[in-house]
This record gives sequence, C-alpha cells and structure tokens, in this order.
Amino acid sequence: MQALTAAKKHQQAQVQMNPISILIVEGNPSFLRVETFFFQRQCHPETVIVGTAVRGEEALALAKALQPAVILFDLSVGGCGG
Repeated sequence: MQALTAAKKHQQAQVQMNPISILIVEGNPSFLRVETFFFQRQCHPETVIVGTAVRGEEALALAKALQPAVILFDLSVGGCGG
C-alpha cells in the first residue's frame, strides 16, 4: 500500500513539474474565446494554455516557439496552404 501511495505522489510531482501545454488554433475568434474559457475553467490543473492563434502562420510561429505538448487545430483555419 505504501508503494502505491509513493508512486501516486511521484506521479503527481511529475505533473506539477511538467504541466501539459496546449496551443489552441481556431479560425473563429468568438469560438476561440469560448474554447479558451472552457479549457481554463474545466480542464485539469495540470494543463495550461500556452497560446492561441486565429491564423495558420501565427499558429506555426507559436508552435515553433512554444513547443506545446498538444495543439488543438481547427482544420478550416486560413493561412495554411497544403
């Protein structure tokens, strides 16, 4: 039982040290605000939104600079040719 508790504490410590970074890319600014609000309020504390973008070029620059663990990308975003 103690080993299980120690393993759980170790896992929690790793999450606190390395939060899951998220970049949200959404072509509709209104929906981007709603989506960002939702993630900030409803997601687990170990997730953090590191950036948002409404255009493809901006998203690529942010992805390169921030290197998020997860990118939520609206496939209809403009500025991302083939």
